[in-house]
Formats: sequence, C-alpha cells, structure tokens
Amino acid sequence: MSAGTGEIAAHVLTDGSADDTAQVPLLLRDVEGHIASVTADSAYDGDPTYQAVAARQRQSPPDVIIPPRASAALSTDDPDAQSPRDRHIRLMAERGRIRWQRATGYGRRNHAETTMSRYKHLIGPKLSARALPAQRGEVAIAVSVLNRMIRAGKPVAMARDRSPRPCQVNGTEVSIIAGDRGQAAVVAIAQIRCASPRRCRIVRRQARCR
Repeated sequence: MSAGTGEIAAHVLTDGSADDTAQVPLLLRDVEGHIASVTADSAYDGDPTYQAVAARQRQSPPDVIIPPRASAALSTDDPDAQSPRDRHIRLMAERGRIRWQRATGYGRRNHAETTMSRYKHLIGPKLSARALPAQRGEVAIAVSVLNRMIRAGKPVAMARDRSPRPCQVNGTEVSIIAGDRGQAAVVAIAQIRCASPRRCRIVRRQARCR
C-alpha cells in the first residue's frame, strides 16, 4: 500500500504454503516510481527482505522498517559494519519496542491494516473462485475497484476562497465569505449593524447577528 495515496500499489495472492519473504521481490517489481521506505511486520524480517529492497533500488535505497524477531541477533558487534537490520536490533534492545516504533515511524503500517479491513468490508472476506489462477484475477479486479474508489472519493485539500461573494438579504446586497461549518461570516451589511466579522444566519430571509 502506498502511504501517500492510500492505494494498493502491489498485490500477490498465494496458497497457504508460500513463504512471505519470497513474495517481496514480486511486490517490489510491481511498484511504480521511487520508493522512500518499506514497512512490514516481523513475518518479513530477515536478510532476504533487505536484499530484495536493496536490489530494487540500488541508488538511494529505501529505508526498511521491520521489527526484528525476538530471536534476532546482531551479525557483528562493530557499529561501523552493522547492517540496517542490525541497527534495528540494537535500537530495540536499547529502547524497547514502543520507543523503537516511535523512533522509526513504524505506526504508519496501521494504514495497511486499515486497507485490508476496507477490502474485507467492501469486497468480502472470502473469494468466490475456486482455482488459484481465477482467484488471482478476482483479487486483481477487487484491488482495481478499491483504488478507483479511493481516487474518486478521497478529499482534495485546497485553500479556502476568501473572496467576497454577493448575495441578497431583504433586497440588500451584502458580501459574505465562507465561515466555520458552512455558515456565513458577515463582512458588510448596509442596513443591519453587525460587528464584522461576527457570524449571522438567515432565517425567513432576515439576517440576524449571533
């Protein structure tokens, strides 16, 4: 899942006997563009994952944020020769798991869990097809649908238009700008004395200050 867009950037459907780390090269191959970081749970901890990430992007390799397993051990005691995985092991041993999560930003992985929950809620927790090739096609269609829903429904942040807009209150032209919660903030009213920019509301075509 892309942390920037919320869309599913790559997916792989396997049977229950497949190894999680073996799917990393396939997932990274389908991701388009530059990768800033790769975050996963401890099931992906190990040198194969780090090697696959490094091979995917040799120039400015992505940061790998994966919690080491409880049995993980340093490959070397020399701090200058330690790998990124070794640094995670050392940091977690020194600060504990919670502080490690805060220091590395591991909490962002919750977005991936939210994406899976959205998939199960909107698409369903089960597959309709029986054969694995057909199931892969079913998942690919579902992922495409979810991504289109995100692109269509995700709000786009933009600056509020503060330019005055004319309207009519009892035949008197006033200028209003958008206020909190869609209410109108009065800028100037000719016949009603309101201290600008106090809020007002229009009730039965009469402006009342609040």
